[in-house]
Amino acid sequence: MGDKKFQKWKKISTEDMNAYFGIMIFLGLTRLPALSDYWHRDPLFHCSIIANGMSRDRFYEIHRYLHFVNNTTITTPTDGLYKVCQFLTMIGERFKVVNHPHCQCAIDEAIVPYKGRSSLKQYMPQKPIKRGFKVLVRVDSMNGYVYQFKVYTGKETSSTEKGLGSRVVKNLTVTIQHHNHHVYCDNVFSSFQLFSDLLSVAIYACGTLRSNRKHFSSELTP
Repeated sequence: MGDKKFQKWKKISTEDMNAYFGIMIFLGLTRLPALSDYWHRDPLFHCSIIANGMSRDRFYEIHRYLHFVNNTTITTPTDGLYKVCQFLTMIGERFKVVNHPHCQCAIDEAIVPYKGRSSLKQYMPQKPIKRGFKVLVRVDSMNGYVYQFKVYTGKETSSTEKGLGSRVVKNLTVTIQHHNHHVYCDNVFSSFQLFSDLLSVAIYACGTLRSNRKHFSSELTP
């Protein structure tokens, strides 16, 4: 830490991390023009929940230097997520246990906005947020809760992109097989074969379908 401002580093406690992640979640729910506005003295911006939970400077310290792996012990990276892989696995498991989903769920592509440089950044012109990290998600259709997710890291070297949509849906629905759940998806994922495979494991599927999909009947076109 070369900055004079952070020379007097104070060890981080469990309470600090709980407060930090709580603030990060809250930031996703309530947006202000600038991060510093949450600690602003002007009551128009000031957010007491955040300001009372952690000081602005302490939050900035943790936010700037937060690491999930030791950079000095990293071997050859296996993928672009190697620095946050363990963290993503941990929160992914927590997502599954803290909330029990309804039987209606949706499979979709989400974008985490990011303007910096990254080999994982995707461009999706049809999305409201066009550039960022693509995350494949299974969400509760009733309340939008993300029950399961997978960050898209690009084409797999061991397989082609053909059938990617089907693999995504199957991977994200393994835990609800034989539970008579209903899955909704758009034409990025939908296919006759996928829906047939899901039905064989007691998952009912509904979604829009592209007319050029295999087994699409010409009788269904206008």
